[in-house]
This record gives sequence, C-alpha cells and structure tokens, in this order.
Amino acid sequence: MNKIFPLVKIAFVIIAGLIFFSCSGKTVDEKTFVAVYCDLTIAHDTLDAGAFKKEKQSILNKYSVTEQQLSATYNEYYQTPKKWESFFEKSLARMEKMRKNQPI
Repeated sequence: MNKIFPLVKIAFVIIAGLIFFSCSGKTVDEKTFVAVYCDLTIAHDTLDAGAFKKEKQSILNKYSVTEQQLSATYNEYYQTPKKWESFFEKSLARMEKMRKNQPI
C-alpha cells in the first residue's frame, strides 16, 4: 500500500497537468471574442442562412479562431456572470461605434 500511494500521487499530478495544458489555448482573448461576436451578429442579422454560413467561416478565419475556440470562450463567459457582463458591454459599445461609422 505504501508503494502504491506515491505512484497514485504521481499519476494524479501527471493527469492534472495534461488536462490543464490540453485546455489552455482553447479560448480566445476578450478583445478577439468581442470582435468575432460583433461581426457574427451583424452577418447573422443581414444575411440569409446559406450566406451566413460562408461568412461565419470567413470571419473565424479573419480572426484566426476555430469553432471550438469560439464555443469554449462563449461557454466560459456564459458561466461567469462578471465576465459575461464585461464582454456584453464591450460588444454593445463596439457595435454602437460601428453603427456611427457607417455611411448613411
């Protein structure tokens, strides 16, 4: 039993490290998330479903973001109310700025 316990501790540390490092890099920073979210929202509101699907991939490519990163980031922010609030305020401010800069 005494010999097994240190091996279990070592295995736990290795597995925890692998999980931590495999999860890192799966989300995007808030500035990028705001930009992607705003662009996707505008595309969704102005294009039909087929055109949106193509434009969505173009937007993700523009910001070097994958579907998985976008989903992981959305889930992280959605589960953290303070992060979500900050993100949403920044998104609204960006969209308002974009609206003001649009020629009429």
